[in-house]
Amino acid sequence: MNKRMRTTMLGLLCGGLLLMGIGTGVAFVEYAGFTYAGERMPDTAQEETTVLTVPLEQPGKPVRISSYSGELLELLRASSVETSESVSPGTVRIGMTYKAVEAEPAIWTETAEDPDTPDRIYLSWSNRSDLASLMACKDTVLEDLRNHRIGEYRIFQPLTVTVTVHPDDAARVSVE
Repeated sequence: MNKRMRTTMLGLLCGGLLLMGIGTGVAFVEYAGFTYAGERMPDTAQEETTVLTVPLEQPGKPVRISSYSGELLELLRASSVETSESVSPGTVRIGMTYKAVEAEPAIWTETAEDPDTPDRIYLSWSNRSDLASLMACKDTVLEDLRNHRIGEYRIFQPLTVTVTVHPDDAARVSVE
């Protein structure tokens, strides 16, 4: 390479670095101007109520109802186990009211081998499709970006949880 070619290449490198620095500065100024919008649900979120019936595997064995989701756990701890003759013996009826977009409540159970260890029922939620969830939140995200805001976009928000059992099972079912 000759000297003129090296000088041209050095000039292109310096010009590219300068443009990159200007772009980074502009992006930082734009980002610094954003405000936090908080937790947001898309406008298409609908309030729904679901009742899940869970059979109790072993008669007389204690059962604990819990959740790994922080909001569901708070709602569970604030609720108590209600009794009703309309619930079949040996089952737990869990009613949940929630706002959701492409999501629904889910449960799973763990049966302990040891007779002294209680069985567990866990509450959670699952989204029906990642792509559908993204598309449901897309309009809210884009609107916030136009308004220089950014937030936490949620697709599931539990509102109430009720646990109902037959009076014969009330002593063995608890919420933790």
